[in-house]
Amino acid sequence: MKLQTLLLALLPAVGMAQSTIPVSVGANQGYTNSNGRKLSSVTLSTPHNGAQKLMVDDTHVYNDCTARALYAQPGETVTVSLGYAGDWMNGYVYIDLNHDGKLTYELGEQGVPTAESELVSYSFYSGDDNNDSSGYNSKGAALSGGSRSVLNPPSFTVPADLAEGDYVIRFKVDWNSIDPAGDANPANGDFMKNGGAIVDATLRVTQDKAPRPARMHFESNYGFFIGGGSETGLPAEVPTTDLIVKLVTPATCYKAPTEIKVWTVNAEGQKSEPTIISQQQADLFCIPASAMQGGDVWVEAVFEEPELYVEGDMQLVFSDEFTGEDYTQPDATKWKRAAHDNNSAWNRFISTSDKVVYLEDGDLVTRCIPCPEEDWESNKNPISPYNYREWMSGAVDTRGLYSFRYGRVDVRSLTNPFTGSFPAIWLLPDDQSAGWPQYGEIDIWEMVNTSNAAHGTIHAQRESQYTKNTACQYDGLYHVFSFEWTATQMTWSVDGKVYSTHDKSSYTNAQIQQGYWPFDKNYYLILNQSVGAGGWAANPVEGHVYETRFDFVRIYQNQAQNPTVGVAPILSSSATASMPLYDLQGRSYGEPRQAGIYIAAGRKIIK
Repeated sequence: MKLQTLLLALLPAVGMAQSTIPVSVGANQGYTNSNGRKLSSVTLSTPHNGAQKLMVDDTHVYNDCTARALYAQPGETVTVSLGYAGDWMNGYVYIDLNHDGKLTYELGEQGVPTAESELVSYSFYSGDDNNDSSGYNSKGAALSGGSRSVLNPPSFTVPADLAEGDYVIRFKVDWNSIDPAGDANPANGDFMKNGGAIVDATLRVTQDKAPRPARMHFESNYGFFIGGGSETGLPAEVPTTDLIVKLVTPATCYKAPTEIKVWTVNAEGQKSEPTIISQQQADLFCIPASAMQGGDVWVEAVFEEPELYVEGDMQLVFSDEFTGEDYTQPDATKWKRAAHDNNSAWNRFISTSDKVVYLEDGDLVTRCIPCPEEDWESNKNPISPYNYREWMSGAVDTRGLYSFRYGRVDVRSLTNPFTGSFPAIWLLPDDQSAGWPQYGEIDIWEMVNTSNAAHGTIHAQRESQYTKNTACQYDGLYHVFSFEWTATQMTWSVDGKVYSTHDKSSYTNAQIQQGYWPFDKNYYLILNQSVGAGGWAANPVEGHVYETRFDFVRIYQNQAQNPTVGVAPILSSSATASMPLYDLQGRSYGEPRQAGIYIAAGRKIIK
């Protein structure tokens, strides 16, 4: 099994390359710039291993992270994304191909690195440190004006004939300088004053997969965990420090526990004895680091279900925890693969390949990947079969299998911001005869490019009739995106915190008659990882693997929203003593003599 986003501090430091390559600053140099620019992470993506994230100390200009390995195959396309606060800087990547502790930077025509160059990719260089008005990137593209201010370097290819082994790879943030030590030319503003940064890591060139770090798993029958205190997301990987978590209850009828269980499962599948964690205060629990050692960590909360539902109680009516076997397809009774449609940006690359939709580690994985050569024929554009589609994207929906009108939706997911990324959780109506956007679209959650924001939107008479967003830190965290929908109101939340409410009353009667609220009908659910087309979301970056994981989907409704809701658990005699009961033929009973389904106060009762 694999996890596509890797916190590489957890990887073994065995046989790593070591960096002796010069830098222009001291090993413990802190930032002295006043513009807030600093580097906090580097993500290296390959088709074989997905996105591998390296977190760095953002208080230091130079980070020697050679004790951590990033994996790539010989001949594989590599894409680098720099987690950098600030703009007007460039990115550079070097590999010490001959292990001599030096980094050569030979450029040919239009700035393209030669075959011997150890500068393998860069986003801008003018060829003259004293004049930065125009130049090229490592692909030979001419750049000037605002196009010079590109941070992430183009994708590059690991030499196909490169021997397997460990190599120092250097990532540098700088301005118009191919000096691997960092520019010291005052004409460019100086490496330190600009907010330059350097990170050395180990590039492990191998056919092997990157090792999978220990995972966090949060389980509950109802409700969900979030990060305690700050009320934010929760990590995908096991932390090295104590972890504060909080329980959120989606409906008041489900009672949250005052104790939770924590246990580990090692690489051999052996399960530890559970640690019982008691509630500290207000649904907060502190999981000590000592309880999270020895493998994957499981945290379980069991909510108490009521003996009797009362009017207005929200009940779970649809759910999927995605617990099937790894690399199988999701439950075919609940999900089907979304259809390709060449007329829309989000689904122009949709594929039925198992490479872009599958179950793994208790998640539904959706991806958008460069189309492998072996899939060219099967990935032809069905509308224009002579055209190959260079990308394959994954999407599932419940169309024709399940739809609903009104209720609450909770979806827990993990995504990784990157230029061109465009994942979503959203709803479309069964009846689409009015055409888009008039038939109504509800976007529960969208993430765009590298933005740390969650977007909620509706489309109806106007393309974006109502939209709001909130800050959402995606960096290696699972978040729960929620949507509550009634006949008069819509509410969007992230990790239990409401950030947007939209009322039907905001429209006049005339506007409602004109179709500004086409949201009183059944809708089905869509989960997908798409990429942009150069508009709101950018075009995909060559070679990058885009991925969004979904941990669970849960939909709740009350009896007013869905008349079939109301089947209660077995009731005690005291609960039914004063309640008239009727069988399905309408016969009245004081106390039924046999088990069966009865009607009490307008609800079905199982006895």
